[in-house]
Amino acid sequence: MQKLLLTVLAVAAIATPQTALAHALETQYQFLELPNAEAGATTNRPILLTSQYSTGEPLVGAEVLVYAPDNWDEPRQLGKTDAEGQFAFLPDTQTPGNWEVMIQQTGHGDLLTIPVHGSGADLAQIRQGEKQDQHYGTLPLNEPLSEGWSGAIAIAALGIGVGLGLAIGRSGQRRAS
Repeated sequence: MQKLLLTVLAVAAIATPQTALAHALETQYQFLELPNAEAGATTNRPILLTSQYSTGEPLVGAEVLVYAPDNWDEPRQLGKTDAEGQFAFLPDTQTPGNWEVMIQQTGHGDLLTIPVHGSGADLAQIRQGEKQDQHYGTLPLNEPLSEGWSGAIAIAALGIGVGLGLAIGRSGQRRAS
């Protein structure tokens, strides 16, 4: 009986969602060097973003959404990172303010806020927002209940219920003897 109860509890513990270790996403940024640009020129230049995992592996094919400060509902530019995890864009100096760039791929994401003024972007003032670097063995513990959770909860409840039912039944049989 105790072996059965331990087995049921072990299965319920395995079926419970657990956070797994993940490698982090890092995004570097710099001005894209133009072939005919003068050194130290302050004209608007494209920004090159390079996203890679902490292992050095590039984030290939990640979705990139660029939002202008005058419209947070619809991206001004859409794209994907290339084979080196790179994406370049030229902010519109006619729309000054904080531009936001979201880089995302299943389980990973990065958010950059890039200040843009009349002469271009200010790389020294770029802020990185909250990163998303999570992998899960099954389902995340910090997410609200959803359809995916109902299965895990049902399995755990079934395991606990069966285990308790068997334990109570066995203890009743011992008293009757």
